[in-house]
Amino acid sequence: MWTFDSWRVSVRIQVLVGLSLAGLLLLTIAASLQLRTSMLEDRKNKVKNLVEYALTQFAFYDKEARSGRLTLEQAQQSAKETLRVARYGNNDYFWINDMHPRSVMHPIKPEVEGTDVSGSKDAAGAPLYQKFVDTVKASGAGFVEYRWIRTPGGPGVPKLSYVKGFQPWGWVIGTGIYIDDVDSEFRQQFLRLGGISLALLLLLGLLGWRVGGSILRQLGGEPSYAAEVTRRIAAGDLTQKVTLGSRGGASLLASLAEMQGRLAQVFGQIDQTAGGLSRNASALSTAAAEIGRAAEAQAQATSASAAALEEVTVSINEVSALAGQTETGSERT
Repeated sequence: MWTFDSWRVSVRIQVLVGLSLAGLLLLTIAASLQLRTSMLEDRKNKVKNLVEYALTQFAFYDKEARSGRLTLEQAQQSAKETLRVARYGNNDYFWINDMHPRSVMHPIKPEVEGTDVSGSKDAAGAPLYQKFVDTVKASGAGFVEYRWIRTPGGPGVPKLSYVKGFQPWGWVIGTGIYIDDVDSEFRQQFLRLGGISLALLLLLGLLGWRVGGSILRQLGGEPSYAAEVTRRIAAGDLTQKVTLGSRGGASLLASLAEMQGRLAQVFGQIDQTAGGLSRNASALSTAAAEIGRAAEAQAQATSASAAALEEVTVSINEVSALAGQTETGSERT
């Protein structure tokens, strides 16, 4: 059955380092994406606030026209000229188009003012001004992302615009900023955090390698093998050969091997002593048997001697009696 304990120490460390790498990579991506989202949100708020401020100028001139202090044409012209010269950031600007869409004011391309721009497309081929009008028609205002050529002959770069309709005049006011710096900052942040994560990972890997090596040196081999050797010795198996690793000179397994050898010697001596005692006991038993047999023979001999002595005594008594009778007979004669 597969268990984590059956893995080699080196494999466990590799798994730990791999999981750490995955975790650091996820954290790096999450932090970088959060930074990109935050920067993009900041850009959105910036262009939205700028358009809202521009609309306050439109509202002012519309009020002037409604009050009669300016004609509608004068008010609209004043509003256009106010935005024409307005700049912020890296020479970023405002533009105005109507709901057709036709260009009303464009400070960078004044030649298109008054012309139909419904066919104008961005660097990706999407109808740009039509997207502005559709956004205003759908929500009254909103953000539009597209690609625009920053320099003549250059590639299209990401740009974010905010457009909002000015209903009294049927105009759409918008401004946009390039957001390629957001992606650039995202990449830089990702590389920066990735570098830090890689350094931490290398440090963790080195530390894990040193710790793993230290564990193997102290044990003399894999922990599972050391546990198996200990179990066998505890069960009384002193015949196994303990295999030491390349760095197992002064280790737990080396001590176990030495202990196993000494136990084997002790038990061998005990076996020899027990064998000697058994032989001595057998000799004593044999001697005791011989002594018993000798004693029995002696007893039998003693018994025979006693019987013979008794017979002699009887014979003597008989002789004495016979002698007495003879003496008496002699006296009578």
